[in-house]
Amino acid sequence: MFHVCKLLPRWSWFTDYAGPGNRIWIAWDDELLDVNVLDLDAQFIHCRITIRCAHLSILATVVYGANDTISRRGLWQKLVLLANSISDEPWIVGGDFNTVLDMSEVCGSSADIHLAMTEFRDCLLDTGLIHLPVQGNGFLGITAVKVTAAYGNDWIDCLLMMLG
Repeated sequence: MFHVCKLLPRWSWFTDYAGPGNRIWIAWDDELLDVNVLDLDAQFIHCRITIRCAHLSILATVVYGANDTISRRGLWQKLVLLANSISDEPWIVGGDFNTVLDMSEVCGSSADIHLAMTEFRDCLLDTGLIHLPVQGNGFLGITAVKVTAAYGNDWIDCLLMMLG
């Protein structure tokens, strides 16, 4: 991490000390964003991000799902709990879920791929998240979003502006 910090010296960083090997990193420019970590888990970091110039806050969950279907079930359950605790704030969820929603996203296959896909799809339905297909390699892509009527277009416009 030291080498990355040297490349972006003004940026702030947070890693998931709950997980082995710090698998999740969040980096942000303090001049643009204020980030407050709300929950830390081995498979996600949940935070509130305030966009300074727009005075808008959003909830964000950065995910690195477990490699096996059984361990990911804990992630799905916790995302549903998070969704149930969020009433009127926009929420984005992104990262590497280690599963897919559609066979067209698969390189190779495993025996439990259909079960994993079903459980991921059920999680999106149970949380009210909307899948956003990622273009390119997906390294920084937002996978799902939940926008409440209270924020609607202003929040979406701001998000699209940030994503360029």
